[in-house]
Amino acid sequence: MRKLILYLAFAFLVKVSFAQSIETTGTVKNEHGQPISLAFVSDQKTQNATYTDSLGTFKLNTAPASTLEITCAGYKSTITKVDNAKDINVVLTAGESANTSKTLSFDNANNPLFESHTQMIDVLAMISPKSSSGEVRGSRYLFNDWMHGYVVDNKGVIVQDKHYLFNYDKIEGGLLMTSNKSTAIEVNRDQIKTFTLFDNKHIPLVFENVPAINKNHYVEVITAGKNVNIYKDLGTMYEKANFSTNGMMSTGHNYDAYIDKSNYYVVMKQGAPQKLSLKKKTLKTIFSSQSDKVDKFIADNSSSDIDDNYLKALGDYLNN
Repeated sequence: MRKLILYLAFAFLVKVSFAQSIETTGTVKNEHGQPISLAFVSDQKTQNATYTDSLGTFKLNTAPASTLEITCAGYKSTITKVDNAKDINVVLTAGESANTSKTLSFDNANNPLFESHTQMIDVLAMISPKSSSGEVRGSRYLFNDWMHGYVVDNKGVIVQDKHYLFNYDKIEGGLLMTSNKSTAIEVNRDQIKTFTLFDNKHIPLVFENVPAINKNHYVEVITAGKNVNIYKDLGTMYEKANFSTNGMMSTGHNYDAYIDKSNYYVVMKQGAPQKLSLKKKTLKTIFSSQSDKVDKFIADNSSSDIDDNYLKALGDYLNN
């Protein structure tokens, strides 16, 4: 695992040097010098975006010549250039923030993202589901609470509003959005290119609409680049308590459970998706066109488990 961690750090440095990408950090404050949390920072040249934390700080991968837009409810939006700077200080002034051509608010009745049904959600049941067995393990939802995030629609436009929160239904495959944690809208799948949700550690999870892999569910983007895209298709099934015993042997479990089962896929240079098993032999076969690099990566990380982090590191390495 230590080798993998060291490699991840090395791969990030390589990516910066070859892709001309830098990690831009910054702070967003108001006119009185007070930090502004949940200000939305988006790169006008890409679809990268993030929110400021409770201290008003943010981190975002950008290009040296990128232009950032910072918006927040109750403040006027502002545009600032990165100009190769790695640390940016932004001051927002009170006022109304007008939408730009690159960022739209969900607060728009004509937004085609809302061409879907509205459903009621019992938030308590969502976080702590109950069953006849008395215990439920796991969850049908990606998070145990609603999270901040944003959508990139099928026209490449970022759509976000800090007053709207999200969760993902792993069984039905729907992106759910709420403003009050009691009524939720399932966002229209046909209008979505990607969406990004931020977990409780402010780490982004990116999902993409890839019908060639799954027509009914979004797939998580493990890594994406010029040579290799790796996706995780997360499926969840509900299994009721099925414990049984004959006095000598026991099978099953005495609780209801949501059981996750993931499948992984590789797409290389606009090719068709190929299913990927978490075995070194399979990795060597699928990436045979880059066999020297794959062999070196596997050798350098021989003690690491093949998991999401391993696949991300491998994908980033092959994309550089």
